[in-house]
Amino acid sequence: MAALQKGLEVNLKVTGIVRGPRSYYALVESESPTGTGFVIRENDVVESARVLKITKDSVIFQVETTSREGKPLTRRVQKHIGL
Repeated sequence: MAALQKGLEVNLKVTGIVRGPRSYYALVESESPTGTGFVIRENDVVESARVLKITKDSVIFQVETTSREGKPLTRRVQKHIGL
């Protein structure tokens, strides 16, 4: 089971969120290698995860993969600023 869960992780750290005229933008940093930063918005795809929603203090990602049996697996991962 651990091998399945690994594919469903989001290896990003949310370092900041900025409110634009119509939506939020998130500043994220890759955990490996550290220091690679991105500015993302809703519906962007980063490291095989789609950005579902950005709030004032978190980002919700949707990760899709398949199990060893070929069944689709979907997981939502919420990352808060600084965690």
